Amino acid sequence: MKLDQLKNFGIHLARGAELLTPEKRVELIMAMDAAGPLVTVGNNGIPAMLTNYFEPETIEILVAPMNSELLYDAVQKGDWTDDTVTFLEVESVGETATYGDYSGNGMSGHNTNFPQRQGYGYQTNTQWGDRQMDMAARARLNYAGNQQAASALILRKKENAINLFGVSGLQNYGLMNDPSLSTPVAPTVGATTGATTWALKNSDEIYEDFVTLWANEIAAGNGTVNTKTPCKVGMPNIVEQNLTKQNSFGQVLRDRLKLAYPNMEIETVPEFATSGGNLVQMIATKVEGKVTGQLGFAERMRAHGVVRHASSFAEKKSGRSWGAIIYRPFLVNAMLGV
Repeated sequence: MKLDQLKNFGIHLARGAELLTPEKRVELIMAMDAAGPLVTVGNNGIPAMLTNYFEPETIEILVAPMNSELLYDAVQKGDWTDDTVTFLEVESVGETATYGDYSGNGMSGHNTNFPQRQGYGYQTNTQWGDRQMDMAARARLNYAGNQQAASALILRKKENAINLFGVSGLQNYGLMNDPSLSTPVAPTVGATTGATTWALKNSDEIYEDFVTLWANEIAAGNGTVNTKTPCKVGMPNIVEQNLTKQNSFGQVLRDRLKLAYPNMEIETVPEFATSGGNLVQMIATKVEGKVTGQLGFAERMRAHGVVRHASSFAEKKSGRSWGAIIYRPFLVNAMLGV
């Protein structure tokens, strides 16, 4: 049967194909015989590593931001040889009496206190070996540099944690748990939704929570605080998006707050999302020229020097923190459960 006759039976071969005649079969057998038997294992592939593209860009794993310093400034107090830091408080006291030419009634004076904070020192160590670095270099890794970057990050994370929570067992407190701070109030109950959390409240109901916080702040300030006072509000990042809610007039909540309280800044602190609810903290940052609080440190990072061993290196780094120092805790008001 000829090749073109196969089409009549529904068989279609590729263009240029030809039937294997007895003569053609002999030619193929002779050609294969000429190659001889295979000595190696039959393989048509190549090593997979030769078809692998190695991306030169390094992908760094993100960590939660350390935002405690967005609420208070960090300042150095003393150095790493100091165990305690002492502050001087002065309060004017006195009374008046009805005037009389020969009367000595009525007296004024002052009262002093010396509150203290205790420092907490912390440290971390890094190591890198000679062969370890050479092996890492083949993967285009800066091993020693990455070790140094990791130690700096770990120290920074610890400092941020102390700024927020202090150190248990010491007179070292954080901006969230200083015992002198007032107890957080509960959110208002939404008049329309009946909800307390911002996720369920509408724009007008969340606005009422800010009105409540400001009312508490102004009352605590006893005339030293008003709606134009510089103020910072810290909140968890997971609730901040609720400030984009609009009311029935299409007004965005964040814009309404900026109009009502022009000197109020809003910052996000991931740790304010607590197991007891989402925390919002309002701070009148400066009243009568004095700051409300600071984050104290004696050392942020002290590198103690690289030590050479037989075939490796090691280095210790340390820091020392006083925690959050709240000079005027009555100017900090909070709401828990938003």
